[in-house]
Amino acid sequence: MSDIKYEKSLDHYTVNNFIEECRKLVGQPVHGVFETPAFESARRGYLTGYAYAIGDLNPLYTDITYAVDTRYATQIAPPTFLVAFKYPVSQGVLFDGPYPLVGMEAAFDWE
Repeated sequence: MSDIKYEKSLDHYTVNNFIEECRKLVGQPVHGVFETPAFESARRGYLTGYAYAIGDLNPLYTDITYAVDTRYATQIAPPTFLVAFKYPVSQGVLFDGPYPLVGMEAAFDWE
């Protein structure tokens, strides 16, 4: 397994540098997971991996052979799968490096 390579040394990823880099993004379009190939195509492996990660073993989310015989005729994503793309860690400065921070979320409304 290869190590993840970051543009800067790990010493750079401090809270103070996070704040400084975030300030540079004010007024700019936010980059992140929406520009990656993963966003364009949520592969079956991503759906299955996400379902297992949250502990949801519903075969609609984890078993393509089961799912094709349902009314959906294919494997579908768990309802919370969008969080993997629309979570703060998936965008902006947090997307660029291993900052020691997490996004705090209180609620989501999906349509």
